[in-house]
Amino acid sequence: MGTALASFVAGALIVFTMFDQTQVTKVDDIQGSIKEMRSKVQFWQNESTLSPDNGKTYNWINSQHSNALEESKDYLTYLKKESEKWEKLEIKNLSELQGEKRAILTNAAAITESTVKNLEGLKFKLPSLKSTTDSLQVDVLDKKIVSLALQTKLVKARVYAFELLMHLETKSLETKNSREHYDELMENIAWVNSKLASIDASEPLSTVNQSLSEIENKIAPLKKQTPYTLLMMRIVEIGLPLLLCIFSLFFILR
Repeated sequence: MGTALASFVAGALIVFTMFDQTQVTKVDDIQGSIKEMRSKVQFWQNESTLSPDNGKTYNWINSQHSNALEESKDYLTYLKKESEKWEKLEIKNLSELQGEKRAILTNAAAITESTVKNLEGLKFKLPSLKSTTDSLQVDVLDKKIVSLALQTKLVKARVYAFELLMHLETKSLETKNSREHYDELMENIAWVNSKLASIDASEPLSTVNQSLSEIENKIAPLKKQTPYTLLMMRIVEIGLPLLLCIFSLFFILR
């Protein structure tokens, strides 16, 4: 009963304050994606000095390859389903961004499909690492797998960023009073999108990490709500405790 009441009150407050939960969720998606990438990049940096003819080296590279291939295949399946779903949608008066969404999904699927094929092609080269003494061969294969693994994660982040941009554009068209607020947010997410697109998965990991750090610093402000919502939240924050105090005093003095 208590949980149901709490859920009802939370829902009522979201409606009353016009809090944009979808915006926060989409920003969380991007934020989580960037944090995961930075964590992976830093992990790869720490493991960048691999020795040939080493069982540990083979196991490590094989593990990274398996994880990258599984993630890429799963994401490709998701993208194909989303593309089919989006193609079937009948939306009148498509905005420029909504029309571009189809192209974004198609392009993301094409890149991810290419990544899957490249990873599957590398599968046959992995056994040779067990007996090689060529450190250059180990390094080249390791960097290739890492760049392909990073490529899929970058594609994910770009799709998330575009989806947020599209959501913000839709919200900006629904309101006249908060247009400046949405213009500012759209400018910021457009920068994030552009920065993500400029990252080359094959460039040095230190460079990738620096770019991701710059993006990460720009993400948190994207959760900022409209001036009206912030005002209503402040009113609720101050007014609700006062209202509860008044009710408490009323029942005490009865």
